[in-house]
Amino acid sequence: GLIEQEDGEEWPGEKLKKKKDDFVAKAKGRFNRAQATKEKIERRLKDAKAKVDDAKDQGPEKLRIAKAAVDRFKEQAAEARATLEDAKADLAGLIEQEDGEEWPGEKLKKKKDD
Repeated sequence: GLIEQEDGEEWPGEKLKKKKDDFVAKAKGRFNRAQATKEKIERRLKDAKAKVDDAKDQGPEKLRIAKAAVDRFKEQAAEARATLEDAKADLAGLIEQEDGEEWPGEKLKKKKDD
């Protein structure tokens, strides 16, 4: 019975371990996407700030448009930083749980190993 289950079937805790691994992988993906988005927006913000300097010589209308773009990118950058912090907190929580606490399936896995 036990040898057959060990060789062929999944133990109940294995499904939970796979779910845990999926959660961690999704959290890492969300973190990586958020970080890439933040970096992309910050590059755009830097470019927009450079255009403000150029627009100063081109008249008030161009300057107004350039400043509006900077404000828009500042807003987006703030949102991206907040999303990144949320993703970082989620990932840190999962990693902390992974390192310290037992996931529900861990007790079953320990029983199987005994």
